[in-house]
Amino acid sequence: MLCLTWWQWQLAAKVQAHLHSIAALCDHQGIIVTGSSDATIKIWSVDETNSTRAFALVFRRGFLCTTPQANLKHHQTLQTGGRFPLDCQIAQLPGASSKMADIDTSPH
Repeated sequence: MLCLTWWQWQLAAKVQAHLHSIAALCDHQGIIVTGSSDATIKIWSVDETNSTRAFALVFRRGFLCTTPQANLKHHQTLQTGGRFPLDCQIAQLPGASSKMADIDTSPH
């Protein structure tokens, strides 16, 4: 396992994921869910190529940063009705092919 300290990180690629800071981030088997203080939740997929483990890091001001091997694709944006996403989890139920997300929110 490779562990990097904050001063060893290198920005390889970034995408404007949200209008405000990302407050919640979770991943499971190539699916990433981000939640932001802009009151949106976004669902992404990461295609890991070249058998190199791709990873994503939260960056300030709503940017999602990835390794160059990660092909990050946005799939869906969900509005939270003015509530801020604080935490999220993704799980796959035994015997099911689809995944489910649980997102905790706080009032604006």
